[in-house]
Amino acid sequence: MERTEECELVNRTLKGDLGAFEQLYRRHQGRIYSALFFRTRSKEDAEDLLQTTFMRAYAGLKGFRGESAFSTWLMQI
Repeated sequence: MERTEECELVNRTLKGDLGAFEQLYRRHQGRIYSALFFRTRSKEDAEDLLQTTFMRAYAGLKGFRGESAFSTWLMQI
């Protein structure tokens, strides 16, 4: 996904379009889950942390400035 497309989805989400956030989730959840599973070696813990990551991402979406890829920003959470 291009950075400009990610920024557009972020902007749409900030305007109340939950479908845009769902698109971000669908595109990035696999990579984030894999990283979490690699670190925890637990399916349950990785699933819980994945949910927490995206909840924090949604709550802090105003902090995404688009200077890096959305996936990079997510990994910092």
